[in-house]
Amino acid sequence: MSQGPGRWRVGSWALPSRSACRGIPHGSRMGLEALNDAPWILHVRGSSEASVFDFVLANAGLHPRVVASSDDFNATLRLIAAGHAVAMVPQLAMTGCPAGVAEVEVPEIELTRKIMALCAEDASADLAAGIVNELRGVDVIRNM
Repeated sequence: MSQGPGRWRVGSWALPSRSACRGIPHGSRMGLEALNDAPWILHVRGSSEASVFDFVLANAGLHPRVVASSDDFNATLRLIAAGHAVAMVPQLAMTGCPAGVAEVEVPEIELTRKIMALCAEDASADLAAGIVNELRGVDVIRNM
């Protein structure tokens, strides 16, 4: 989902369909306060993903009740589908999302990535413009 010129959402909020958050359809929006008391699965401490998610959650004032850690996003999604917890999952991992997981937007926290295209000074301007135009046509980077 594009977030403006050169910005793509890179993280998704994944919730179990059969949870306290039940009744929230896939793709809907929910407030951050709805996640405060939920059990959470976080990525294993010390990983680059955990550092990013810890920073994002702390800046939002969210102090999750962690019930599990995982270094495997497929396992995390299966635990979510079974109704055990919620998690913030990279957009790339959502391509194989199992049934029972609802992906929702939390407007208070938007994790995006800005992509910058660089080229050599002697590169063809038409070639560089063509590559940038192709990138603009990509709906979600996870499709790469």
